Amino acid sequence: MTSAKHQPILAPERPKPVGPYSPGMQLDRLLFISGQAARASATGVQAEGVEAQTEQVLRNLERILVAGGSSLQHVLRCGVFLSIGRMEGLLRGGVLERRGRGGPLTGAARAAHPVG
Repeated sequence: MTSAKHQPILAPERPKPVGPYSPGMQLDRLLFISGQAARASATGVQAEGVEAQTEQVLRNLERILVAGGSSLQHVLRCGVFLSIGRMEGLLRGGVLERRGRGGPLTGAARAAHPVG
């Protein structure tokens, strides 16, 4: 039996992880992307407001996907973990819906999970 090797995905324009983890892992043609912060790659500054933060996280995810040879159009599942107050703002703003209907996350299972 041959065992497939997994390898880390590092996007050159993303900051180096602060801990002992990889932003993404690749196993054959499958990509698994770790949770991302809403920090801009160039400045490291956190985006302000839940909609801007969500858009920044999606840009960060997209960079990692592209580095692994994929794109947002091929995402099968996207999970979002937010505080309850931020979740209400995100759902009211519709960022995930705008990215989903006819956008790059069309067809992906999307779930928002309240935490804290």
